[in-house]
Amino acid sequence: MLKRKPPVEVAGYLNRLIFVVDIFSGKWGCKWYSVINESGADEDVSP
Repeated sequence: MLKRKPPVEVAGYLNRLIFVVDIFSGKWGCKWYSVINESGADEDVSP
């Protein structure tokens, strides 16, 4: 499997590499997802 670079970081979001399994086709792998950073303070985010 080829490694990909993480997506561009956006203020207020975190990039996570998540293991995904498709139960219908039996395929598996990792995908990059951007998730909301709910635990971060506003001071931690650069404009």
